[in-house]
Amino acid sequence: MPILVDVAVVIVMWTAVLTSLRRRTRVTATASAQDRRSERLMSAAGICATVGVTLLVVGLMMDSVGMRGLLTVFQWAAPIAIGAGAVLSGYAAWVKAR
Repeated sequence: MPILVDVAVVIVMWTAVLTSLRRRTRVTATASAQDRRSERLMSAAGICATVGVTLLVVGLMMDSVGMRGLLTVFQWAAPIAIGAGAVLSGYAAWVKAR
C-alpha cells in the first residue's frame, strides 16, 4: 500500500509542476527575448528538479521492494538532477537580471 501512496504523490507533484509551467508560458507570450529565454530556463529547472524528486521516490520504492542495486543509481541521480535544476534556476535569474 505505501507504494501506491508514493505513486499518487508523484502524480500530484507532476500535475502541479506542469500546470504552473503552463501558466507561466501564457504570461510570457508578449515578453522580450531575454525574458522568454529566462522563462524557458526556469521551466527546464522546474522539470529537472521534479525529475530529481521523482528519481528519489522511485529509488525509495525500489529499496522497499528489495532492489538495492538500483537504489545506488537513484541515490546518485536524484541529487544530480536536483542540483542541475538549481543551477539552471540561478542561470535563469542571471539572464533575466542582465
